[in-house]
Parts: sequence; structure tokens; C-alpha cells
Amino acid sequence: MWVIKKINNNVAMGKDSRNREVVLFGKGIGYGGNTLLLSLLDEIDEEIWNLTFRIVDRGKVVLNTNLKSSFTFVLADHLNFAVERIKKGLVISNPLQYDIEHLYEKEMELAEWAISLIDKKIRIKLPHAEAANIALHFAEAAEVASQMENKNDIEWVIEDVTKIVEESLGLKLDRKEFNYSRFVTHVQYLIQREN
Repeated sequence: MWVIKKINNNVAMGKDSRNREVVLFGKGIGYGGNTLLLSLLDEIDEEIWNLTFRIVDRGKVVLNTNLKSSFTFVLADHLNFAVERIKKGLVISNPLQYDIEHLYEKEMELAEWAISLIDKKIRIKLPHAEAANIALHFAEAAEVASQMENKNDIEWVIEDVTKIVEESLGLKLDRKEFNYSRFVTHVQYLIQREN
């Protein structure tokens, strides 16, 4: 896979290994030198990509979360590696499998569905332990998404509180001053304490 035309920093036109034109999406893909991402696109079979997109889409619904776009690449890479291991006769166990099954029930159901889909579509039967690995990927990605949402929520609350203080006192707070930084720290503490 190679880039033939930069559209913007996050979109580019490219050609795949079969010389077909494709549109490439990804943070920073329009920058030169993003060879790791491009090599990943080239290494992974198209059917694995299609399955990954379906699995991630279902994951967003089942887990009711917005997963980062980079998660699709992480999961595709993981699934590709898992399929390659099975083709070579390598089976890896997961010592945390039973813990994951009990801690992340929704994620496990999603992962078991994913394994079933993979078996149905490409006739590769991944072991049950692999469901735990997939579930853990989803659990971690959902946690990252949740932290990002919380961070954005906290930033909005801080901005709203700042505006209320400014309007109530009839002044403009200098957001670059040390005192404002202390004020923000106290507001963050209050928000965390209430949650």
C-alpha cells in the first residue's frame, strides 16, 4: 500500500497491493512517513478488515461507547495475528480468561459473537481463550473512551463554572495565571468528589 495523493492530514488517496485505488483515512495519514500504518493496511487480509469493521460497529452498540478510530487498527492487527497463529497450529492460552469472563460479561458476549462470526465467514475456529483476549481489548478501549468523555465533560464544567464566577463577580479571570490554575484544581477536586 502506498500513498499517491495527499488530500489533507487525515485523508489520502493510495494504491493497494493489487494496484487498486483506495481512500485512506487515519490521523496523520496525509503526512509523509506514515509507513507503519500503511504496512499494517497491506499486511492484513481484506476479509479480516471487513470482519473487524463489523465487530467494532457491533461493539459500539453493545457497549454503548464511542471507540477511538485507532482501535479498529489495533483489533484488526490482533485478529490477523490470532488467525495466523491458528493456521500455524499455535494455540495460546490466557491465564486471566476466567477473571475476564466474570469482570467483563458484555465484552465476553461480544467477543464470543466475534469468534463465531470469524468461524462462519473465514472458517477459522479461534479458541475460547481468544474471546477473553478480544474482550480485554474492548474493555480497555471502552475505558479509554470513557476517560476521554469524562475529561471533556470536566472541561465543559470548568468552563461553565468559570463563566458563572466571572459573571457573578463582574470580572474576567486570566486563564494563564497561577491562581486560575489553583481554581481549576479545586473545581476538578469537587467534581471528582461528587462522582
